[in-house]
Amino acid sequence: MKEASMISARSADRTGIRGWFFASGLSLLLIVSGCRRESPEGPRASGTESTSAPSDNVLSFGRTFPMLPDAAASREALTKSLREADAQVSASPDDAAPLLNRGRVKSRLAWFLSPQEKLRLTDEAEADFERAAQLSAGGPGAAAACVELARLRLGQYRFAEAVPLCMQAESADPQSPEVRALKAVLAAMGSGEWQACIERLKALAPELEKSESSIKAEVFLARALQFSGQHEEAEPVYRKVLEQDPHDWSSWNNLALVVQEAGRTDEAQAIQERLLPGGQGDLLGANNLAVTLNTQGKNQEALRILDEVLSLAPGFPAAWLNRGVVLDGLGRHEEALESYEQATRLLPTYWDAHRNRAWSLMILNRPSEAVEVFKRLTSVDPADIRALGGLGDSLYQCGRWREAADAYRLLIKALPEDPDARNGLGASLIELGDFDAAEPLLQEAVRLRPDFASAWHNLGLIAQKRSKPDEAIAAFRQAVAADPNFAPALSKLRDVLLAQGRKDEAVAEIQTVLKRAPANPLAHLALANTYYSIGLLPETVAALTAALQLGDDADLYLQRGARLIEMGRHDRALPDIRQAYDLSMSGEVELCAYAALFLWAHQDEFPQRPDADPMLRAVRAKLQDKDWPARLVDLALGATSAEAVLAAAESDGHRCEAWYYAGESKRLAGDRSAAETCYRSAVAVSLPEYYEYQFARRRLSAAP
Repeated sequence: MKEASMISARSADRTGIRGWFFASGLSLLLIVSGCRRESPEGPRASGTESTSAPSDNVLSFGRTFPMLPDAAASREALTKSLREADAQVSASPDDAAPLLNRGRVKSRLAWFLSPQEKLRLTDEAEADFERAAQLSAGGPGAAAACVELARLRLGQYRFAEAVPLCMQAESADPQSPEVRALKAVLAAMGSGEWQACIERLKALAPELEKSESSIKAEVFLARALQFSGQHEEAEPVYRKVLEQDPHDWSSWNNLALVVQEAGRTDEAQAIQERLLPGGQGDLLGANNLAVTLNTQGKNQEALRILDEVLSLAPGFPAAWLNRGVVLDGLGRHEEALESYEQATRLLPTYWDAHRNRAWSLMILNRPSEAVEVFKRLTSVDPADIRALGGLGDSLYQCGRWREAADAYRLLIKALPEDPDARNGLGASLIELGDFDAAEPLLQEAVRLRPDFASAWHNLGLIAQKRSKPDEAIAAFRQAVAADPNFAPALSKLRDVLLAQGRKDEAVAEIQTVLKRAPANPLAHLALANTYYSIGLLPETVAALTAALQLGDDADLYLQRGARLIEMGRHDRALPDIRQAYDLSMSGEVELCAYAALFLWAHQDEFPQRPDADPMLRAVRAKLQDKDWPARLVDLALGATSAEAVLAAAESDGHRCEAWYYAGESKRLAGDRSAAETCYRSAVAVSLPEYYEYQFARRRLSAAP
């Protein structure tokens, strides 16, 4: 096994993964009360009190604005309207217009009720609309009723049912501006082409303004602008809507998200908390408050609320996306991926969820799967810069340098001043051996962003490849100065200095970094590896101990255990290797396998001989047959031969490991001569960064 280095297994040596997780509200509810754009942050669960009292001051959005109405006042006003609507229906039970009006009042009042009451009132509104459509027998009345039913279906995330309702409305009144507006929105939901929808809505605005429908032109337009990402343009439109109707809770809800996108999270939270009347609230409002809370770092509260929202509305795609973003922030990437996948199952055209799913796959070191998702995204929208960047990064991680370079070129064409795109293309060209083309791209990247650690690091690699150590050292120093936590540059700086025989300087460089960032475990690991490179084992162990004092890490425990074995301190090594095994069993199964193999290989040297076989069997049950460590575990358990393992080795690293563990198998069986032959073969592979290489050398040096 290769010793712990400072480069994460999931990050490229040259280009880092962009942190472009997208939190967005599902503006599919464009025409539904409670529509909003997604963003992963903590909605408030029903029955939960606000952590901060809602402000009674006038909310300022760049100009004097009417006070956000009290939920109780809005509920009371709409309840009064409902009583009046009931009286009108009683007076004319066979007239479609009063039924249509009552259904609209009920659908608005439902926002202010508990989830159970909301479902009841929404069902009643649906019955009113259906009855109105029947009584209208075609014509404008039937069209208006079908439009309202479509809005309800969208609010219930029954998207597929909204389309035939729109078609029925169009059949009843093809000239209705409301129907044409609804049709434009549904088309954009299916295709993602929101700009065309916006232009259509702007053209329909004069007709919609003259209509008696409850749907306002500004509401359609504001939500389309919001969903297309044009938040600055959406905010003044929402202001106009709310000046006309301050009880439009849906538009307040969406305005809060627009305000949050502008970075005014306190204003957003003030609105969202007021939108949750008496702690009951609407699921959309709770979802959106969760977004704000997560932005403020209250991710556990956000997750709790989102889980409650989804327990009541499991078909809520935006809440699944937001839950994924919260889980990603907590480092629970497998669960995040499941949440994104659930969002895309519920809504296959939910491109933000697809994009986040791809980034989770990248973090989980599954770049080939991410490539396919990013390709789909760029086929839907060739101008999607986030997808283009992701496609370049995922292709790079797959080692598909030429394709990655093509993706980065497209990104540079779209964003000529983007340093990330230039760095990505430069890194790909380095892999292709075209240093002359890569260098100016990277120089431009650091000009655009002088503290761009990755680009400085890549310039250092070019200098190193050209055998210009002084230039390489200068570039790596720039990278480390820009970001002392950027492990690849620190590692390369150390390597170049050591190659020049400047051992003291290599140690001093890392000690300088530790003065700036004493809580950086990667810097302590770098120091440990540097000490090890110059043969200072006690200092190596001390540096690893300092790294472990900052937090448990299975890889570091395994490395310290290995170094202690080399020092002959098996008494201290045993608990470290056991700890590495225990920490990695639930996640990093391959690392767990190596910990069990270490215990098996050195079992006769520990003061208390460990029973390695049960540990080997437990980890083997979690490994797949195709996993390389599974073959080594089978060898240790006597389930396969050394010849079979060597035949399956696909790299020098595999061969080094196979020869070493074959030697241990022979040694433990009492055949020392055969064991030494295997150890010599392991050393001949010449991979000093592998533990097995060092162990094999140790065995040979101890041989009589």
